[in-house]
Amino acid sequence: MDRQYGVRLVTPLGTKDGTITLSKKGKNVSGIFFVMNEENKFTGFETDDGVLEIEGVIKTKYKTVNYHATGKADDEKIALSLKTKTDRYTLYGICEEE
Repeated sequence: MDRQYGVRLVTPLGTKDGTITLSKKGKNVSGIFFVMNEENKFTGFETDDGVLEIEGVIKTKYKTVNYHATGKADDEKIALSLKTKTDRYTLYGICEEE
């Protein structure tokens, strides 16, 4: 399954709009998170109960932040909780494809 979602990343400094392209092959997931004019790759897996476990980085103009995310994605929506070394972010969005 390949899906593209229009997403919002809620951070302590405000909300950032972006996209996530998510590919699922069996239990493996990978994709690209485009936010703040940067393309950020991620990888992970889907648990038996449908929870995504993702590792990646978010690059900004000033720094690169590693994160671990958990959440769910289906044909209509995505919702993730991202945890960095110092912060937690919420990400949510809807599928842009029909």
